[in-house]
Amino acid sequence: MNEIIHIEAIDPFVTESSGIKTYILNIVENVKEYKYKIIGIKISKNEKKINNLNFESIMNIKEKEYLKQLIPINLRFALKIFKLRLKKSFNKQIIQTHRIESSLPLAIFKGDYKLITTMHGITSKYLPEKFKGPKKALVRIIYSLLEKVVFNKSEKIICVSKTSLKYYKKRYPQIKEKFVWIPPMVNPNKFFIVNRNLARRKLGLSNKKNIAMFIGRIDIVKGIDLIINSVKNKKDIELIIIGNGKEEDKYKKIIIKEKISNIRILDAIENEKLKYYINSSNVVCLSSHFEGTPLVILEALSCGVPVISTNVGDIRFIINKNNGIIINSRNSEEYYNGIKNLLGKKLNRTNIRRSIEKYYTSNISKKIIEIYKNENR
Repeated sequence: MNEIIHIEAIDPFVTESSGIKTYILNIVENVKEYKYKIIGIKISKNEKKINNLNFESIMNIKEKEYLKQLIPINLRFALKIFKLRLKKSFNKQIIQTHRIESSLPLAIFKGDYKLITTMHGITSKYLPEKFKGPKKALVRIIYSLLEKVVFNKSEKIICVSKTSLKYYKKRYPQIKEKFVWIPPMVNPNKFFIVNRNLARRKLGLSNKKNIAMFIGRIDIVKGIDLIINSVKNKKDIELIIIGNGKEEDKYKKIIIKEKISNIRILDAIENEKLKYYINSSNVVCLSSHFEGTPLVILEALSCGVPVISTNVGDIRFIINKNNGIIINSRNSEEYYNGIKNLLGKKLNRTNIRRSIEKYYTSNISKKIIEIYKNENR
């Protein structure tokens, strides 16, 4: 079992806002004791080589389709996994999945392989919230049943947040030993402190305004309406939104219709440039309704940039008075005041960076290696 197979509806060669994709690639790049294969989807025509990685596409889609219809694509991808599993045995291999949907075919037709299911959030809680009325209750029941099937057949279940670890251990006490906490990792050699003025000059950004920044998928779950309503037409703050998603066109139209001059939306960018955008900002913003352990927050703090966030997932274990502020409501005035509060503080950027050392690749890699070694016996 020298090859680890990751299964997820991603294209590793496409620049997009995907925490799960980054989570997987961080493992590939930093846990070098193993070879890896990603079974995913094909979006890009251009493929760049990634060391230690083989890629197998089982579904071709257009980029715009991926950005606008993520959930239907995940369901279609799960059907492809069903077909693949019926054709392929995966004997004596370790398979790591990142959604219940993708795990299900491998759990139902369990073979002579080790299944590691990774939970990037408490999906059975937040997925039903996208529905109303009877559909909401039905989705919760169905998803909970699928979750139970997958967990019972998995050798290990990785929770990326302490919050989800506590939730699942309480929900499934009879298999609680299967659950383990392994958060996302951040590479301090890729995300480090750069002088703010230097970063802005490199990107052609003005030094005259305070910059607040959102980086991630532009989706209803991310709740960026809270950030937009907080800072729109404020003369002292410019908001830069970096990402793509289903809600992208909606917010672009709002910006044009309401003539909002201090907010702009940029396409998702590669990691090499991302550190400069983060370092150019005075504060990085998170406004999600649901989260696990948001990787972008770790990347921002590794760059010594303070964070303002809604109180979701493991935020309360990461953010403190010395590196950011947590907002406990979805009130736009309170959120704006939180940003102003952070701008008024003289926080030490080096201390901010040090606050998340336990999430560095050197530390988290050891946890991943331990899981793989145990399942490789």
